[in-house]
Amino acid sequence: MLSILIPTYNYDCSRLINDLWLQCTTSGIDFEILVCDDGSAQEYSKSLSAINLPNYKFEALTNNIGRAKIRNRLAHKAQGEWLLFIDCDAEINDSQFINNYKKNLQDNTVLVGGTAYYPHNDNPNHSLRWTYGTEREGNNNYKKNFTTFNFAIQQHIFLNIQFDETLTQYGHEDTVFQIMLERNNITIKFIDNPLVHCGLDDNKIYLEKIKTSNNNLLALYQSGKYPELQQHSKLLNTYLKLKQKHFTLLFNLFYKIIKPLIIKNLTSTKPKIKLLDIYKLGELCA
Repeated sequence: MLSILIPTYNYDCSRLINDLWLQCTTSGIDFEILVCDDGSAQEYSKSLSAINLPNYKFEALTNNIGRAKIRNRLAHKAQGEWLLFIDCDAEINDSQFINNYKKNLQDNTVLVGGTAYYPHNDNPNHSLRWTYGTEREGNNNYKKNFTTFNFAIQQHIFLNIQFDETLTQYGHEDTVFQIMLERNNITIKFIDNPLVHCGLDDNKIYLEKIKTSNNNLLALYQSGKYPELQQHSKLLNTYLKLKQKHFTLLFNLFYKIIKPLIIKNLTSTKPKIKLLDIYKLGELCA
């Protein structure tokens, strides 16, 4: 049995749910779709609770419990041997999406389907997230790192590892989960089965989320629980090298001078991702 698990927050994923239900029904697979709303505004939970489909269950939480804890909650409620985690702001663009997973399922192997983006972005307020996605996450770049956006895993493997619930904010829960998979000798297999990422952040919101992600990254590394983070994160590795050579203060002074120009570019219609890398490092040093 396949349990499709979708955590949601302030996003109407009704179309995604209906598309998944139709594909599962057509494929003849034994399935369930579990959706858990993480304390969204009432209009979103009302829309999802109104869906009336067999094998579909919806739960709305009154308080936000965070990205890690809600995924663990869904996994514990699942009845299937296999869990397919999908982010709520995904869209299916392949009629064989479920069948592609079905034919690749194998023991002791986590399948990562990947992330895609539409070829054009018409909203200038989403230019940064779209550009980053197309350059760093799309075009098979997802095969470099594990991502929680779209992946399948056996339930017993997941329950043995789970997401680190100390992570309540945005950032690096996928990196930590990959480290745990590697520690447990679980194979990560990247397959060409992407979903389209539609829920793009506003440019300024995305820059603020990067600061939160930086905080998570540094706190996780300083906790001593995940020393492998230095190998998994180029950003952290660069920061630690600067710190070792006592260059962080110098870089921070340089960054403060050019920061207004960087932000001006990153919030423009044609942001440069190289400047985003400098922004990330500058904020981490700060």
